[in-house]
Amino acid sequence: MKPLKIAILAQLESPTITEQLAPTLRDRGHTVDILDLSEVPVEHFVSQPEIKALATYDLIYYRSGLDDNGDSEKVILLEAFLKDTAVKTVNLHYTKHPLAHSKIYETKRAAQFGLKIPRSVFPPESDFDTISKSLDTPFVSKTDYGTNGKGVRLIRSEAALTTAQKNSPALPLLFQEFIAHDFEYRVHIMNGEIVCIWKKEPPAGDFRSNEAQGGAMLTAEDEHTELLTKLATKTYTAFDFDIYVADFMLEKHTNQFYFTEINLNPGWGQTDLDATGVDVIGITADYFEEVCS
Repeated sequence: MKPLKIAILAQLESPTITEQLAPTLRDRGHTVDILDLSEVPVEHFVSQPEIKALATYDLIYYRSGLDDNGDSEKVILLEAFLKDTAVKTVNLHYTKHPLAHSKIYETKRAAQFGLKIPRSVFPPESDFDTISKSLDTPFVSKTDYGTNGKGVRLIRSEAALTTAQKNSPALPLLFQEFIAHDFEYRVHIMNGEIVCIWKKEPPAGDFRSNEAQGGAMLTAEDEHTELLTKLATKTYTAFDFDIYVADFMLEKHTNQFYFTEINLNPGWGQTDLDATGVDVIGITADYFEEVCS
C-alpha cells in the first residue's frame, strides 16, 4: 500500500509508542509523528496551526494526546474537527464516552451491559462504617483516575481510609469489595476482535497485579479463553473503542470473573509477547494500514 502519514497524539512518554509502534510503522515506509497537543490553547483551538496541520494526516491515533478530565473541551473540538476534515482516527470517541478514563464511569457502564462487577460504593459516600457495612472489611479504595496501580489501596481501618482520602484530595474515590484472587486476566481487544489473553500475578505481599507494581505477566490457561472472549466482547459493546485492554479478576474460591477496568493506553512489551506469543505491535500496524486501505 502507499506510504501513510500517521500522527500519534501522546502527551505521556511511552516506550510502547516511541520504541515499538512508531519504529515498526516507519520500517514499513510510513511517516510517523508523535505530537503533544496539551499546550495548544483552547481559545480558537481548531484555528491553531498545530490543529490545522492534523488535516494533512491519513490517520491519527489518539493515545494520551489530551487529558480528557481537564481538557474535555479540547478533546470534543478535536474530534469534531477531524470528523469534518475526514481524517481517519483510532480511539477518538470522547463525544460518546467523555469519562472513558474514569473508573467510576467504567464500573457503572460495565454493570449496565451485564458484566459482573465487585460490590461497589460510589461518591459521595466516604464514611468508613457505612462502607464497611456494605462491602465488609477489608475493602479496596481506588482513585477515580489513575494508572499502574497508583491510588489503589486495601482499607482495613478508619485510619487507612483517612490516609487514602488525604493522599488524593482532588479525586473522587471508588470503593469496592475485596475479591480474593491469585490472578487477574487481561484481554487485548482491537476493533472488537480478541487479539490475545494473558494473566497477571501480583507480587508477594501485594494484591495489585500491575506490572508497574512488580506483577508478573504469565501465559493464560486455555480453559478460560471462551468465557473471557465472551466477557471482553461485552466490553466492546459497552465502550466500542478501537484499541484497548479489559481486565478481569478471577475469584479464587468461586472461579467467577469480575470486571475491574479497561485501559485505553496499554503498554505492549516483551513480557506480553513472551506470555501470549502474539506480536501486538505488528497487529496494530496491520490495523492502521487496514483502516486506511
